[in-house]
Amino acid sequence: MSGTTVVLGGTGFLGRHAGAALAAAGHTVCPVSRTGAIAADLAGMSEPELRELFVRLEPGLVVNAAGTVWQPSAPDDLDDRFVTRLVRAVAGLRRRPRLIQFGTVHEYGAGSPSAAVDESWPAAPVTAYGRAKLAATRVVLDATRQDGLDAVVLRIANVCGPGTPDGSLLGRVTERLVSASAGLEPVRLELGPLDVRRDYLDVRDVADAVRAVARVPAGRLPSVLNIGRGETVVVANLVDELIAISGVAVERVNAPITGRADVTHLRIDTGRAATALGWQPRRSLSRSLRDQLRHARSALRP
Repeated sequence: MSGTTVVLGGTGFLGRHAGAALAAAGHTVCPVSRTGAIAADLAGMSEPELRELFVRLEPGLVVNAAGTVWQPSAPDDLDDRFVTRLVRAVAGLRRRPRLIQFGTVHEYGAGSPSAAVDESWPAAPVTAYGRAKLAATRVVLDATRQDGLDAVVLRIANVCGPGTPDGSLLGRVTERLVSASAGLEPVRLELGPLDVRRDYLDVRDVADAVRAVARVPAGRLPSVLNIGRGETVVVANLVDELIAISGVAVERVNAPITGRADVTHLRIDTGRAATALGWQPRRSLSRSLRDQLRHARSALRP
């Protein structure tokens, strides 16, 4: 895919890894964020400002990784209003780039213990985050149908790996374990019920999927693709493995349930991504957790 590759939110968790994978594949990557190569407050950018940015950079690919980190109770900080401005800016260009929008499997809502959720599953999100991401997805899909925009939404499973932010469960546990092992505080983990089953994958596998999307010729790309492992793991087992790998002694305290609107089981079907992209996850969750701890420890060193 010719032209510059613009990664919106390119210094964040998903954007940083996506940009690295694309750069390794030969793309000229331009991260746009408050601290990116192009410094910008994306949330405040108007449609004309976005269009002017794209006219100047002439991208062949735009990856929207802005505001994609899981927030359990709050809507995405760059929701459908920003995506509406983004889509209109891209659609108004003389030379339209491909747009990759990061969605989430939380758009589906409740899954089923007996069936994997594919892209045709009715979307019925049960969290504010899922509802905000679904609204953004619908903006992109409307533009593909009505304006012929070359765009795809990647509905991404729960993500772990190097740089996992502490807004997520595994990121928060990692931060506590690393701080404790450095002697900064005792390890006392207050955790809610973790008996739910989730589809997790490494962030670098997500980045590989983005790189694979960039290779697919125009007209051959489905508008929505599930990106995950296609299997579930009990979240408590992941936390236990993370603690075991750290070697840190932990006192676990049960946290009260405070009106959690959640689902107990969500397994996604990734067959469409395997067929359309020739992609499948390559990294084990054990490797992902080890690399996550190693990255957090190196970031803590002076």
